[in-house]
Amino acid sequence: MTIPLKAQFSNFLGYILCMVVFVAVYYNNIWKAQNFPFLSQLLFYENGTQYDQTLILNSNYEVDPTLLAEQGLPYYASTWVVNLLTSNMATATFTHLLLWNWDDLRSAWSWMTLSSIKQTWANFDWRVWQDNGMREQDISDEEIDPHYKQMLKYPDAPNSWYFLVFIVSFIVALVVIYKSDSTLPWWGFIISLLLATISILFFGALFAITGLGFIIQPFIQMIGGYLHRGMPVVNMYFVLYGYNTVSQAQLLLRDLKIAQYAKLPPRAAFTAQILGTLLGAILNFFMMNSIIDNQREILLSVQGTNIWSGQQP
Repeated sequence: MTIPLKAQFSNFLGYILCMVVFVAVYYNNIWKAQNFPFLSQLLFYENGTQYDQTLILNSNYEVDPTLLAEQGLPYYASTWVVNLLTSNMATATFTHLLLWNWDDLRSAWSWMTLSSIKQTWANFDWRVWQDNGMREQDISDEEIDPHYKQMLKYPDAPNSWYFLVFIVSFIVALVVIYKSDSTLPWWGFIISLLLATISILFFGALFAITGLGFIIQPFIQMIGGYLHRGMPVVNMYFVLYGYNTVSQAQLLLRDLKIAQYAKLPPRAAFTAQILGTLLGAILNFFMMNSIIDNQREILLSVQGTNIWSGQQP
């Protein structure tokens, strides 16, 4: 997928600004920057030695206030602090799209009106295999994307297919978080999904416009940390469903868009995505176990190496 020139130029300016800010923060010793490495994602004591996180956790892997007081609050490298601050600035996407793309957002959420929900429920047919998927659209409308016009001859994958995938995925995820003793409560799981649902509308739209994806993981972590204070393991699962759902949804949308450009039937593209997900999950499971067994020490390190890292979700 081609990234617009404006987006590429903006991205390039971001790299330049990043280098200038990183050097300035470190050179001026802001946040005691020179006590720590120039680039690092580790936690440190004030004197620059690596922070031992296990010394502040109890047997349930929750932060113990007494132990935390003994060890003191950890420090980040200043460049990593700047990264987190600028990543959270990406939440300005909400304001930007509400101001400049309100009509598009309103149309995207038109199904949330009471009348639309009633109509959808009245017309909903559980026999999804009998849905012909044909779309009624005025092809003479010049504002319709020409690629989309050509796809109208194919039956679409009905919304009920996606709804059934959601129901099955929801049940499986709920079973997993309780069977795996994740300690993430059901209400935290639902909040993470609601947060992902709202985020995908905004960040998915921006991804479609610019071709650039924004990392909102720190933002999701912050909300999870507020809801589940002192519970880092719970926060990890909260981020899994709150952030990775957005990331995977963007990848799905990208692939469906490529399928549209390639003039592949929507139902074939949907089926390929589902089969790929199921097959990929099985293969990834065996690959994950093999990698964890052979690269365990590196994966446990926050920093990782240029090849292996356990940080990326």
